[in-house]
Amino acid sequence: MAVLKLKRWQLQKAVRFVPALGLIYVNNAKVACTSTKGALWKRSDEVLGCNTFPGRNPHVIEGAPWDGIFDCDKQMLLSAKIFTIVRDPHARLLSVYLSRFRERRSALPPHLEKRRTPGHFSKWYDRHIGDRPTNFPEFVRDIVKVPENARDQHVRPQWINILGPM
Repeated sequence: MAVLKLKRWQLQKAVRFVPALGLIYVNNAKVACTSTKGALWKRSDEVLGCNTFPGRNPHVIEGAPWDGIFDCDKQMLLSAKIFTIVRDPHARLLSVYLSRFRERRSALPPHLEKRRTPGHFSKWYDRHIGDRPTNFPEFVRDIVKVPENARDQHVRPQWINILGPM
């Protein structure tokens, strides 16, 4: 396996260093990343005695407890514990298909409600694949035609999302 060549913005998007907790979370789409980032933010607020999270989107970088990863104390960064979460790849792919191409009748939190409209993934799918799939097997066949590194983070192999091998 080749070592990944990463750009600054890719690291900024993938890595969440929470100084108040001494933790580094490596984001992996469709693997409870919204819940994980929300929990980290809330716990950071508790430790710091502040309340910056309510009503915020946990995916934002600006104003979050992980703002400024490249400007933080390097010794703290080096001593932090690193973790990520992975998911069965088949269940993850099915989750993407169901959440993006099948109407769900669940009540979403306000910060996720906008996902009902075509977003980043839909635009990526239209640009790289085209016509929407009519069923899950068709979706899988379409996805595997796109090179792994060119896939959206939601359908790219998890080893790439979690920046491995490094």
